[in-house]
Amino acid sequence: MLASEGLQRLKEKASREAPARKKRQGVTMKAVVVLLVLYMVFLYGSQELKYHEMMQEKARVGQQIRVYEAKNDLLKQQISYLASHEYVEKAAREQLGFTKDGEVPYITKTKPVAQQ
Repeated sequence: MLASEGLQRLKEKASREAPARKKRQGVTMKAVVVLLVLYMVFLYGSQELKYHEMMQEKARVGQQIRVYEAKNDLLKQQISYLASHEYVEKAAREQLGFTKDGEVPYITKTKPVAQQ
C-alpha cells in the first residue's frame, strides 16, 4: 500500500503543477511570438528604408547620366564639326593665312574697334 499511496501523491502533485506549467508555457510562447513579430517589423522597416534610399540614389544617378549624355552629344557634334572640311578650311584661312587659288589676301594695319 505504501507504493500506491506514494504513486497517488505524485499524481496529485503533478495534477496541481500541470496548470501552472501550462500557464507559464503559454506566457512564454506569447512572449516569443511578440518578440518575433517585433523583430520582423524591425527588419521590414530597415529594408524599406534601404529601398527608399536606393531609389533616391537611382534617380540621382539617372539624372547624372542624362546630363553626361547631353554633354557627350555636344562633344560629338564639336568633334564632327572640327573634322569637317568647312572648319579645316576656315581655320587654315583665319589662323594660317592660307588662300584659295586666285585670291589675294589683304592685311589691314588698323586696330579693331573695341565693343562696348
